[in-house]
Amino acid sequence: HKMAIVFQSYSLISHMTVFDNVALPLRVRGFSNDKIKKLVTKTLEWVGLGKFANMYPMELSGGQQQRVSVARAIIIQPEILIADEPTGNLDDENGHAILNILKKLSSDKLVIIVTHNQSQVEPYITRKVRLHDGEVVSDEIINETSLNEIKPITKEEKKNINKVINFSFLNFKSQP
Repeated sequence: HKMAIVFQSYSLISHMTVFDNVALPLRVRGFSNDKIKKLVTKTLEWVGLGKFANMYPMELSGGQQQRVSVARAIIIQPEILIADEPTGNLDDENGHAILNILKKLSSDKLVIIVTHNQSQVEPYITRKVRLHDGEVVSDEIINETSLNEIKPITKEEKKNINKVINFSFLNFKSQP
């Protein structure tokens, strides 16, 4: 209920329309059809895909599929959004479009981007935490933000981050 993930591989269900892919988390939670229609339509418009609602994932470009993936993740209004290599399968133009969406989302939620392409994401981030072998090796503020001053993470927070990361990797391994 508090966290959502945007996968590098999109993880869309190919036999479902864009609308139904985005609506899936709401259906699982028992939302009414009227509420689903309203929320999905609004979310697809927000990510620039309103006119693609009745199409299937394979009819879309990689950038459009990734925006569907983002829409599906944010439809539940998570407090934390983890984006695992969200631009890894995209050209530069679509990559920047996805990063702009994630930047907008970061105004009211924690957005964590896991990437190997630091130079691409650097203009969009406010903080960079580097890991090596599951350990935090650096934590730096990149761009100033209008939010309250960001403080470096404590040793206890580092331990918690490592626990979350290790749990996430175990979960990714166990689930196809």
